[in-house]
Amino acid sequence: MRFGTLLVLFGCLLTSPIVSSSLSYAAARHVRCFQGHDAAAPLYQALLEENPHDGTTATRIAASPWAMQRLQHIGSYDTADRIRTLLQQANYTSASVNAVLGAHRTCPCPVYVKPARAGQTNWTTTQEKLTTPVSVLVALFLLGLAVPRASLPEQWLQTGMVVPCDFDSSLVMAYVSLYPFDLPTGETLYFVTDWHPHVLSMTTRFLAEEEPVMYLGPDSLALAHHFILGVEETVEQWLDLCTGSGIQAILAVKRQLCLHAVGVDVNPRALRLAAFNARLNQVEDDQITFLQKDLLQDDPVPGNYQVITANPPFLPVPPQIPVHRHGWFSSGGPSGAAVVQAILQQAQNGLLEPGGKLAMVSEFFAKDGVYPPTGFGRALLFTNASPLSVTEYARRRADSATEYRIWRDHLADYDHMSPGLLYLHNTPQPSWNHVSVPASSYGSLWTPGNVDAIQFTRECSQEYLGWFQS
Repeated sequence: MRFGTLLVLFGCLLTSPIVSSSLSYAAARHVRCFQGHDAAAPLYQALLEENPHDGTTATRIAASPWAMQRLQHIGSYDTADRIRTLLQQANYTSASVNAVLGAHRTCPCPVYVKPARAGQTNWTTTQEKLTTPVSVLVALFLLGLAVPRASLPEQWLQTGMVVPCDFDSSLVMAYVSLYPFDLPTGETLYFVTDWHPHVLSMTTRFLAEEEPVMYLGPDSLALAHHFILGVEETVEQWLDLCTGSGIQAILAVKRQLCLHAVGVDVNPRALRLAAFNARLNQVEDDQITFLQKDLLQDDPVPGNYQVITANPPFLPVPPQIPVHRHGWFSSGGPSGAAVVQAILQQAQNGLLEPGGKLAMVSEFFAKDGVYPPTGFGRALLFTNASPLSVTEYARRRADSATEYRIWRDHLADYDHMSPGLLYLHNTPQPSWNHVSVPASSYGSLWTPGNVDAIQFTRECSQEYLGWFQS
């Protein structure tokens, strides 16, 4: 189900975006991307004056003179217990969220949705749909909409994550996304992340050494669904590389798959939010450790581990594209594989114990119809049976006709690209297997809750690697 459909079901999609007579949202976004928040804020303030019913969190954060200061403090307040209580009182579960959005699949997470872009929705059309506490939180934390202050318990304003709008105090908005994740045991976990780039430009920097934290995208959810929810045995040490919000490490601890987990990320902000999410989900300090490390420049990660999970940055960003257009969690260097290769090299050099398992989610590019092998251990690569052509991939990544040509020329040596999962078993006899995952009525490999794809990858993992034994 696509984002537009979800907004129609929620009753808040206009027939066309709000249009300003003197200034376009596209022009304001361009300034925000290339000159930063402070330069763009007056432009968004002017847009709000012309369009006071613009109901998007994106516009209202971009217009706020105090947005950067507020964003800097996300995750630093000791409010995890209060937030968990409020979420539980509202019955904010994946199942209840899916019901609000009109999605009835068996899925341990909300259907993946992209929040509204600036100027995309009108808050007056949303109010009539805010009939339950869950619907208010869906609008606030997933769809990126401002909601009437009266629709939300006042305690939310004491969490540091929900703030009255600077230009209309009758509205409140969330400065973060907040996702529920239902475990098979019936417990619901919660994950705070920064907003999708639709709301926060990829270039938004809160401090010189910090960048936004990756939202829970289809890649994060695919790694959790296909691998972590299928593992049963318990190991002593679990390593999660490029941990971001900490979802994989926290899931491993909560499912009792390890005695101790270590989450590694280059971004101090990611580590702060991951630690907050651990507290939010009542993970004890001695169960999890978060470590800052640049996998491309720093010394190797210390220790050795029985299981490694990784969701590295993988965009093959052309050198001509300004570097600030893509943050730490997305850019994998010109080839897209810089961090992927660093992880595989460290795993081979002792980070992954003999007999250990590595599970990585990434995008994979084929040349002459072939995906390059790892050359290490028994490896199994899953990609979609219907991959994207590089021209279509370039179209989706580009922000203009000029950028499309740059992306297309940069990827000219490749045939196609597919989202994928790479499993590796550290055994003395290396082998390489590539399996295409057929599409089904549930979607493709990364589609959240695609039970057909999950069953397929687990059966193949059993056949090729001996994993996921029933």
